[in-house]
Amino acid sequence: MKEIYVIGHKNPDTDSICSAICYARLKNIVTGTNDYVPKRAGHMNEETQFVLSRCNVKAPGYRYQENRRNRRGLFSKKCMETHERAGCCYTAYIGG
Repeated sequence: MKEIYVIGHKNPDTDSICSAICYARLKNIVTGTNDYVPKRAGHMNEETQFVLSRCNVKAPGYRYQENRRNRRGLFSKKCMETHERAGCCYTAYIGG
């Protein structure tokens, strides 16, 4: 299966980065695969870099989160699953 990127919002803060890392890990454990890969859609701030360094966790790679709507305003087929909770949206995209 192709890699599935788990990405938080465009201007990631510590919560967004850590949530993407944890959600990707959870999905990998539940599915028994390594298909889910945490990514970030923006630059990390100093606080996030400090937290990841302090916890000895590798920072997720950068992935430009392009607009996934087509001319009709519909999401493209590449958008695989979106999970919304407490006003935050974490989206998993098929890699490529």
